[in-house]
Amino acid sequence: MLGLIYPAVLGTILYQLLFTIAHILREQYPLSAIIWIKYMLVIISIGFYVCDYLYIVFTKRYYWWSFLCDIVFLLALYATVIAIDVDNPRNLPHNKVILFCYFIFLLVYLIWDGYESFTSALLDQLRAPGGGGPQLFVSQLSKALRNPLC
Repeated sequence: MLGLIYPAVLGTILYQLLFTIAHILREQYPLSAIIWIKYMLVIISIGFYVCDYLYIVFTKRYYWWSFLCDIVFLLALYATVIAIDVDNPRNLPHNKVILFCYFIFLLVYLIWDGYESFTSALLDQLRAPGGGGPQLFVSQLSKALRNPLC
């Protein structure tokens, strides 16, 4: 996943950005507030992309549903860049689509991170000397079900 898809998506985003910068330098596009807004949105999108990449690199276990989360991340980021519409200097970006994609990204990341935090803490406790075995697992699971926000 990291070897093929991530460089392809990042290359597409950077190519669109560099293509627009070339038009501005040739003075084919006027430098306006709309262009600055679009550049900031692309930089934020690249920031989301980098966070996703680092999270995958530093994750301990990579499950089949982690791959599905990555696909959702990449599709949301690509849809965000398309909604920003960097190539069109006259129209504003599609704010609702961009916010929806950012929301999807954050929601999936929150679920993934919550699962990773829960399972890694549970495994650390089970591996500790006198860790408690299955009773600890049941108590942790019941505690998590009673208070899902922790």
